[in-house]
Amino acid sequence: MNPPRSTSADEAFLEIALEEQLGGAVPPDLVARIRRSANGTPMPRRPRPAPATAADRPATTRCARNHRLLAAALLLVGSAVVAGVALDSRSNRSGFAAQEPQGRDDKPHSMAAAAWFPLSLGARWEYRQARDGDERKITVTATAAALVGGMPVVQLTELDGSEPRFSFWSTDEHGVHQHASQGTSGDPLFIAAGVHGCVLPSPLGAEAKWSWRRLPAIELPKFGAAAVGRRTPADAIDCQATLLGVAEALRIGDRDWSCVHVRIDCTTKNGPCEEHVWYARGVGVVRHAVHVEGQPEVLRELVQFTPAPPAPDRSNVLTALINAPGKHCEWVTFPPEDDAAWTLRSTFALVREGDAIRVFRVFGDHAVAFDRTRIEDFQALAADEDFGPRMEGLFPQRATVGLARLAARLHALQYEGNTVRDGKGFRAEIGQAAAKVEISVVVTDQDGKDQQLVVKARMTMKGVPEQVDIQQ
Repeated sequence: MNPPRSTSADEAFLEIALEEQLGGAVPPDLVARIRRSANGTPMPRRPRPAPATAADRPATTRCARNHRLLAAALLLVGSAVVAGVALDSRSNRSGFAAQEPQGRDDKPHSMAAAAWFPLSLGARWEYRQARDGDERKITVTATAAALVGGMPVVQLTELDGSEPRFSFWSTDEHGVHQHASQGTSGDPLFIAAGVHGCVLPSPLGAEAKWSWRRLPAIELPKFGAAAVGRRTPADAIDCQATLLGVAEALRIGDRDWSCVHVRIDCTTKNGPCEEHVWYARGVGVVRHAVHVEGQPEVLRELVQFTPAPPAPDRSNVLTALINAPGKHCEWVTFPPEDDAAWTLRSTFALVREGDAIRVFRVFGDHAVAFDRTRIEDFQALAADEDFGPRMEGLFPQRATVGLARLAARLHALQYEGNTVRDGKGFRAEIGQAAAKVEISVVVTDQDGKDQQLVVKARMTMKGVPEQVDIQQ
């Protein structure tokens, strides 16, 4: 039998870890509370942050008689008004930017939950999933991010060879949060649903048991007509979590992991469900097992994790291209209700040169001039964004609308427009070969004069833009 670990050693470790996390002296009763919690003694719950909110969407969409028409109908309902053009002329480090890492904690002894769930854009997880003898490859990538109610929310895209699935996550000092969206699981646009759960509290070990609520996923019906209703918080499922270990040894293949192990109990429409999730520091989920009563277990295990490359300062990247350190630029920001916010990782800068305003696009460590009248520039953007693998379900429509709105926004900004809003008219044609959209927008200039525009965009199902035109 192993000798019991000393109380003083435990408390010393906790004090060091908490000082690292809290950045100062540890509250005098916190260590004792953590130890009581680890021993199964209930501990008072601390308040949770209020859920991020966004404008509500129409209540119900009647589906069409096939999958692609259904997707188009949902797109029509979900398309939001583009309200106001926001410019951010601050540096890359003074505010949130799409390429900045979210939820990373590099302190080696930190007990922040964010260290076990990295959300840097571009991070990629490859899993092997098995169910009842069937095995498939799953890839999950952090593909987009936007500020929602002042909180950076990151979109994770899951691909398994069929339609993509999207989920939305954030991390902060309270832990790791999953955000429910009113859209289907195949909709890349985040539509706040008023349900916001903390799946892994911070600091780790502070709570041995906790609970949260989550909405069940909505899937698009594959065949026939169907109605997809809008979910409400009343539809949420209660989840009860238990921390089973913070340094649990786990072997997957030829790799050994030290994991945080959490069990989740809930009741789904198919019956009682028990989940086990193992998190590894700096990697995220390395094993996830789901068992619904009466059904085969679904087991997902990590094959490879590719961390996101370091995110360079976008201002430095742009300066290296234009070779004018003192030149002033303004960064274009996309509100969370804009399709471009969830389909694009590129950022765009406006640089004044004499009486003209030029546009530059920054993606990772490279910057290029961007001309909204050149289809070749949109095609290069789509190649950088890796549209091709995600061109299923609602993604083609959302991405095509995102390009149309991007063109309208850049047109307005280059001509000193103050706001861009939806006009009267929206059409979407979804075919086997391409997605086509036509949107009407109104641009208001600095003198309060309105300009009516019609933007047409077409993109193939392989993710290649073929048309992005503005008609006045």
